[in-house]
Amino acid sequence: MCRSKAVYFTEEDDNMIIKHMKTYGKFTNRFVIINGLMNEKFTNSQISERWRNYLNPELCKEDLGYYEKVIIDDKVQKILVTSVKIRWREVIRELLRLFGKLYSENKIKNYWNLKYRNKMKKDLKNDAKKETKPKSCSSKYSKGKEGKERRKERTVRVLIMMGVPKYTNIISIRNKKPETYMSDERSK
Repeated sequence: MCRSKAVYFTEEDDNMIIKHMKTYGKFTNRFVIINGLMNEKFTNSQISERWRNYLNPELCKEDLGYYEKVIIDDKVQKILVTSVKIRWREVIRELLRLFGKLYSENKIKNYWNLKYRNKMKKDLKNDAKKETKPKSCSSKYSKGKEGKERRKERTVRVLIMMGVPKYTNIISIRNKKPETYMSDERSK
């Protein structure tokens, strides 16, 4: 059977899913059974997602509270230490265990992804500000091994702003005057 890409659940479809979940909700293959009863109008995963994110009467419809957000942040950070993939069901179970509220997977994902996206934008802005803002010379640039590394990084940043390719040998350029290098670059 060919299914269209856009699948919309009607109120009638939702009511059928709710009705059938009351009957077959305890079965492990409940979504396969419901799919068959609905004449395969939707896939098993579509019915499953619809139930988990919208139709389950146990779902908490409230917005996430401050403490829920803190737990989500903490749990996701712990998961990311050991894995690249975030296991959202673990986060949902933790919230249910601590607060007795069952939140939808979409609500938790939306919160995390919005926060992560905003954090990334903020980090990019801060990085851009740091690169455009000239740093003043201070004693921390001239002390020991760390100072040497900082001077090297600063030299690389200055050279990049001058238009020197990033991986050019810095030592060979240090002996040239900036005007000479810039004129060499323009003549190419």
